[in-house]
Amino acid sequence: MAARPTTEPGTAPRRLVRLEAVLRSIRGVDPETICSELGVTPEELENWRDEFVRAGLSGFDAADPEPDPAEEPQAAPKSAPARTAPEKKPEPEKDRAGTSWREQAGRRAASRLRPADPNTGGLRERKKARTRALIREQAMRLFHEQGYAETTVNQIAEAAEVSPSTFFRYFNTKEDVVFADDAESRLPDTFEAIPPDVGPVRAVFRGLLDAMASTSDAESVRQQVLLCLSVPELRAVLFDNLTQLMNEIAELVAKRVGRDPGDFEVRTFAAAVQGVWYSVLFDWAEDPGIDLEEAMMKAADQLEHGLTL
Repeated sequence: MAARPTTEPGTAPRRLVRLEAVLRSIRGVDPETICSELGVTPEELENWRDEFVRAGLSGFDAADPEPDPAEEPQAAPKSAPARTAPEKKPEPEKDRAGTSWREQAGRRAASRLRPADPNTGGLRERKKARTRALIREQAMRLFHEQGYAETTVNQIAEAAEVSPSTFFRYFNTKEDVVFADDAESRLPDTFEAIPPDVGPVRAVFRGLLDAMASTSDAESVRQQVLLCLSVPELRAVLFDNLTQLMNEIAELVAKRVGRDPGDFEVRTFAAAVQGVWYSVLFDWAEDPGIDLEEAMMKAADQLEHGLTL
């Protein structure tokens, strides 16, 4: 019987190391312990876990372009050299599925689990929503008190009085905790509630303000924004969320004015509105003395008048 391969760095095929790391993570082993014992980085561990959640074991192969030496096929005999197909150059801004970087980022943001409304659904759904909200509340408290990088999943789970495995049933990564405020999922309802005689710019700003107010208090939103601006890995996730929001604005506005959401003018409009919105939001996060609603409506007026100076 063949000996069981070890998982020490440099001795096991990389695919087995990935498998062992993910299995330990699922069992609730502290990520720092996994990284130390298997010789991997926290970023690798989170990426592998994300790939496993999305694609199962097949995601491991897609996640690592470099084949394991132990898994490489035997070379063909010299008498029968393998034929090589001409190398194809990748299309710019396209992935293998043929979608643009904008759509890829939007899909990544949309795929993140969002919290359910704790006031709707059956008893089971309400209990799950409360558990999820508690985990996020404790995580954000710890991020604020001791720093994002210094806070571990085990610490969050302990503060919320749940197991680490329960944490991963609600959130794929620590990053997902920060962005699980559910505001963007409320935008279609708040936007459609705006009277049709209100212009599209003001309707978007009003809809965003109402969606944000329906899910979080102002101070929680401010702390979330400041955290995203101060942590590099969160800024990267924020890019995906910005792209998703831009796509959603384009869809909503296109429906309101009877246009195709893919029209150049509609997408340019959505990008401009989103850019102004976040510019004001970032200013407010750094200066809480600013009246957010007043500043947003002032920015909407300027945008409606062509951003003249």
